[in-house]
Amino acid sequence: MKKINVVLTSLLLASSTVMAQEYQLFSELNYNRTEVGKLDNDILGIGATYYFDKRAVLGPLAELSYINDKSNVYGAYLDAEGDVNALNVGGELFYNNFLIGAEYTRSEVGSEDYDSSTVTLGYLINPNFLIKADYTDQEHGGYATFGAQYTHQLGGVDYVGFSVSTDDEFDVWGASTKYFAGLGQDRFIAAELSVTDNDEDTDWGISGDYYFTTMTSVGLSYDDLNDNNVWGINAKHYFTNNWAVSAEYKNTDITKDHDADFYSISLIGQF
Repeated sequence: MKKINVVLTSLLLASSTVMAQEYQLFSELNYNRTEVGKLDNDILGIGATYYFDKRAVLGPLAELSYINDKSNVYGAYLDAEGDVNALNVGGELFYNNFLIGAEYTRSEVGSEDYDSSTVTLGYLINPNFLIKADYTDQEHGGYATFGAQYTHQLGGVDYVGFSVSTDDEFDVWGASTKYFAGLGQDRFIAAELSVTDNDEDTDWGISGDYYFTTMTSVGLSYDDLNDNNVWGINAKHYFTNNWAVSAEYKNTDITKDHDADFYSISLIGQF
């Protein structure tokens, strides 16, 4: 009987490994609308990331490992009312645990255009610890930032992740943490906390998502940005293993007389 139990356990483990979903291409078509009083603005965006090696999800189809160690290329484009558009392209190469990255962004506002480029150097000390440095060059000068990411595994897919970053003059810094855990019966929870400080002007935010299944989730968020309270609610559902729809609503009081409403809906494809 003991041998039979061992064999059954091995088969179950092997089956779960085989059935784990893996993806190389992540794409999103997104529509955003912001309403402030009688004013409104619509933004349409499209973006995709291609990984040269497949990435496995952590149960929920929307959750990947906290630290990425796969070489990739990505691009995004958005178009907004008022002759505003932006293009962003880049990529990351991991070779012998070294990270080399590059990114280019071009924004056009009416007849004006703005360009910036970023290069990244990093080192993956181990699968749970990444350090990196970025240098961003803009039309009016450049600046460097330094950052690190660390994952503390709690067993199974459960983990606590930490990220920190600062500029080269230590005037601007940020820190965030994420907790992810399985609750059994294909239910999961994810929670994040972030803090940023710009010359002693501090913003912070907290968010959480609850997964009813590996394919359906709802979430809440709160951000304190420039002394404005921003509340949000979101939901995401995968109709198949490859296609999902997500929706989000946020609200903030920007003045005593007006508040701002933010609506977003996205079509997501993973292959």
